[in-house]
Amino acid sequence: MTKLSSDISNIAYLKNEVIRMAEKNGFSESCYKIMLDYTINNLQSSGLGEKYYGYHNIDHLLEIPLGVLLVGDSKQIPNLSSEDLKYLFVSAIFHDFEPDKIIDKPSEDNVLKNLNSLIDEFIKNAKNQGIEVFFAKDANAHNEIVLNELKKINAKKVVKSKSMLTEECGLNEFLEKEGIEVIDTDLGERIVQLRGEKPSHIVLPAIHTTKEDVAEILNETNTDPTFLTHKMRKLLRDEFLSADAGVSGANFLVANKGWAVVCTNEGNADLGAILPKLHIISVGIEKIVPSMQDLGVFLSSFLVGILFFVAKPITSSSTGAVPVPIIPIFLQQLLINL
Repeated sequence: MTKLSSDISNIAYLKNEVIRMAEKNGFSESCYKIMLDYTINNLQSSGLGEKYYGYHNIDHLLEIPLGVLLVGDSKQIPNLSSEDLKYLFVSAIFHDFEPDKIIDKPSEDNVLKNLNSLIDEFIKNAKNQGIEVFFAKDANAHNEIVLNELKKINAKKVVKSKSMLTEECGLNEFLEKEGIEVIDTDLGERIVQLRGEKPSHIVLPAIHTTKEDVAEILNETNTDPTFLTHKMRKLLRDEFLSADAGVSGANFLVANKGWAVVCTNEGNADLGAILPKLHIISVGIEKIVPSMQDLGVFLSSFLVGILFFVAKPITSSSTGAVPVPIIPIFLQQLLINL
C-alpha cells in the first residue's frame, strides 16, 4: 500500500478516518475502537508518537487498518465477507504491535517532518561543546566558508578524508587556486590525485588502476601491493604530521549529543581530526539522526552494507572533547535532491 503523504498523516486525522470507515463497513461493536485506542496509547507512552523518527510509529499503525477498510469498502475483492474484513482489520491493528518496541528503522517522511528541530538541537549541543556551526546555501558558499576558516589560522596544507560532498563541491581545486595544498588521505583517493584523475567509483575511486600504475607514481619498481601500501602509509603519515588543518565528511550527526560520526576502514579520518590544529567537517543536513539509539540502527544497516570489504570498519565520533576546533559546515540542500 502506498504510504499516505506526510502532510496529512497525523494521529487525529488518521484515527478519525479509521473510525469513519469502520462505521461505514458496519463495525458497530465498541471493541474495535477500544483496540484502536489501546494501541495508540501504548505507542504514545513508549515514545513512538507522531514525532518519532522511525517508520513504525502511530501514523504507520493507523494507515494499515485504514487501508484494509478502504479495500473492503471498494468491494473489489470477491467473497470478502463482513467477518473476514473484521479479522483483517484486527490483524492490521496488531500487525506490528510490540509493547516493548523502543527503536526501529528510520522513516524519510519523519526525518523531513522534524528536520528543522533536529538541526536546532544539534547546533545547540554542538555549540555547548565549543563547536562552531556554519550553513552554506550552495557549493560556492561552502568553499568560501572553508577558505575563510583556513585563512584564520594561515593554513597552507590540508589533509582531507571521507568526503564525497567536498568532491562534489570542487573544494580541492578551489583551495589549490588559493595557494593551499590539499592532500587526499584515503588510499584510493590519493592514488587518483597523484595521477591527476578523478575518482572512477564512489566507493572504489582507484579501481581502474593497476599495481604497476601505483608503483609508477611512487617511483618504485617493486609492484607488490603490500609494499606499495606500506610506502603510501608512511608518506601520508608525514602529511598528517605537517598539516595545518583536516577536512572530512561525516556519516551521521547525532542531534542530542552534537556529535559528528564517521566510519572508515583506514583510520585516516581520526588522524585528520586530531593531529592538525583545526578540523572542518563538511556534511549535508540529511545526515542528522536524533539520538545514539537511532545511530545504532543506522550503524547496524550501514555496516551490513560494507561487509563485502575485508577491512574492518572503524567508527569514530567528533565530540569537541579534544583541544581541536571542530567546525561542521552544513550544505542546506538535501543531497538526495541534488
